[in-house]
Order: sequence, then C-alpha cells, then structure tokens
Amino acid sequence: MIKYFFSVCLFSIQIFSQSFHLPKSKNIHENTAFNIIDYSPNFLNKILDETSILDSLVAISATGTYSKHLFKYNEDSRMSEWLILRNGVSGLDSIHKHTFNYDNSYNLLSEIAFSWSNSKWDSIVRIDYSYIQGREFQYVYQDFYDNVWRNVSRETKEYNSNGLLKTSVYEIWLENKWQNSSIVNSFYSEFGYKDSLVFKNWTNNEWVNFNKTIFYYNENKMDLDSLIATNWTGTLWQKYFKRIVTNDEYHNQIELVDFIYTMNGWQNSLRYLYAYNDFKFIINVHCDVWSGNQWTLGNAVIYFENPDGFKVGIETNNIQAHYSKIVDVDNFENSFYNKFILSQNYPNPFNPTTNIGYTIPDPSYVEIKVYDVLGNEIETLVDEHKDKGIYQLTFNQNNLPSGIYFYKIKSGRYSETRKMILQK
Repeated sequence: MIKYFFSVCLFSIQIFSQSFHLPKSKNIHENTAFNIIDYSPNFLNKILDETSILDSLVAISATGTYSKHLFKYNEDSRMSEWLILRNGVSGLDSIHKHTFNYDNSYNLLSEIAFSWSNSKWDSIVRIDYSYIQGREFQYVYQDFYDNVWRNVSRETKEYNSNGLLKTSVYEIWLENKWQNSSIVNSFYSEFGYKDSLVFKNWTNNEWVNFNKTIFYYNENKMDLDSLIATNWTGTLWQKYFKRIVTNDEYHNQIELVDFIYTMNGWQNSLRYLYAYNDFKFIINVHCDVWSGNQWTLGNAVIYFENPDGFKVGIETNNIQAHYSKIVDVDNFENSFYNKFILSQNYPNPFNPTTNIGYTIPDPSYVEIKVYDVLGNEIETLVDEHKDKGIYQLTFNQNNLPSGIYFYKIKSGRYSETRKMILQK
C-alpha cells in the first residue's frame, strides 16, 4: 500500500496517520528530519521563468504498486490543482484531488482536498491560511462532516527580529474551543541556520519538554552534516534518533542515513538516495531499509521538496520526478499517460547495483540495452512485449570496470539513451 502525507500544508499531529500533504509551515516530524532551504520570491520567479516546472511524480512501492501525481498551474505559474491516481484492477484510478487558491500577492489562501467516491468528488479536508506583513501567521485545519466544515487543529507562528520562525503553537479543537496541544521553539546559529528545535507538550496546564533536535553543519557552515534527536525522560535528554547527511559540491543532499539508538548503540535504520537534474531539482529519491545486516528494498516515508515550495511525503520505495512546461488545463489528466519515460538510474554513481525505471503508455515491444562508451553492447536488460504501465529493473554488474556506461530504450519509433557511472 502507498500512503500519502500531502499538502502545501499539514499539521504535525496527523503526519503519520493521514493521507495529506506537507504544509509550507513545518510540522514537528518534518522539522526534525530536514534542513529546509527558504527560497525568496525573486529566486522562485527566476526558476519559473527560466526552467521547467514540476509536471508529475511517480511513486513505486517495494511490492510494485504505484501512484501518479499530476499538477496543474494557473496563469501566474502557481499550482492550482493536484491529482493523485493509483494503479488498480482496471488501470489507474483517481483517489484524491487538491485545489489551491491564492491572493493577489501570491500567498496561498486555502487548500481543499477531495476524495473520489461514487463517481464524484467529495470534500474531505480544508486548510485556510492567514498572513501578517507577508509572513504566514496561522493556518486552520478542518474536515468535512455532515455537510459542515468542522475545526480540527490550527498552528500559530511567531517570528524573531530577523524574520526567522521563532515559535509554532499547535492547538486542537475540543469542547468548542481551541486548546493547547504542543509548541516548537526554534533556535538559530549566528549565521542564521537552524541550530536546534525544542518540542513541548501541553500537560496539566503547562508546557512540558518532549523532544529536542540538534543540527550540526559542515565546515562551510551551510550544509547540514547530521542531526540528533533526543527525548525528555523527566530528568535528562535521552538520544534515540540520528541522521547523517552527505552533500554534493552544489550543496544538494544526496544521501541520508538514519540510525536508531538501542542498548547496543546506534543501529542502521533507513537510507535515502537523491538524484538531481542540471537545474538542481530532484529527479529521483530511493529508499532502502536495514534488514539482515544489509540494505534491502523497502518502503518508508520519503519526503520530496521542490524549489517552487511544493513538499510531499509518500510512504513508498521510490519517487520519480518529471518536469515540463505548464500543463494545459484540457490535457491535464492525460498529460502523463501518453508518453514514454526513461528515468535516470539511481543511485548514480553506483557500485555494483543500480535501478532503472521506465513508463510504457501503450502495450508494445520493449528493448533496453546497456553499452560502453565505445558503443559495444554490454547486456540486454529487457527484450519482450510489455503492457501499459510503470516498471523498474535492477542492473547488477560486479565484473565491469569503473567508467561511464549508457542504457538505451527502444519501443517502436521511440528511443532514448541515458548515462550512468559505475564507480568502484
């Protein structure tokens, strides 16, 4: 099963139980796990003007089930609709849809989620945002029940004199009034980077320590090197989670390794591998789980963040991101189905195993081969008729020397070649 944790916003209490999307406001769990970079409006406009925008995501689980996420934009290049489909017995079925509304300053005002049921879209969740001096001040999360929107939770933010988020107070709606639930206090280094987060729960009419996360940076004082999360035992902070981050020369996080603290010390838990395109946009995220003293295919919540501000968490094994010009409204629901796609392999560079994903829009004969830099054929990976669908395969080569190789797909008139690097 593929689970989604969506939203251009979502509150922390339901992050691991609801199928909803991640807010621009940071929820508790996402704060502990990510070094979020804030992009200025001018930078975002430059991205939207000079490069392609996010067209679609494909999430493939370790068992082979998959979902597609299609995005539509308004005339101001802001996301206006997000459609989620998953594979079923009869093909791809619509399961969720989100719509987004903005004010004249391009601030997100509301997000409404719908579920497809009985051949119609039913409202299920709504998030409304408010702003003070251009900064998000509060969002209110509601669900739709008996044809009425009901309050569920809200988050209220306070900023420091430098405009950085200082506190986030989370409240839940109980007995027809807002009641405190939790608070997150953010602390920063002299360079303005997040130094630590302290989480507290509202207990017996006071704030009580719950969790603290400390961030550590590389020598350049920019790239996140690691983080350690601790729980409050009542008398001291006890460590329980650690993340080690590997960054490339462009400051992109390319590998995240998670550890859980046990009586035997730190134990491997999860590993995430990220690949980027020439614009430094994420094109692939892959997850491995630690099992039997080795990394194996498995599902976990993968967080994807695009520089346009869109963030989503999906419980799956692999996410493929595809970019294009703005999708026309009339072609929105068909834009992804009518084309072949050969995805970049992951990890890349690799040693000795890598994964290759591809999409077939119609039943056809498919051939995928691997070549060296001289054009010599190394191996045939696929040579058979394939039904319409999304596929992934594993290329394992212990005998080849380090170097550059190419893999090519052919199906009818369609062909495409991509480069991969074996690095031993």
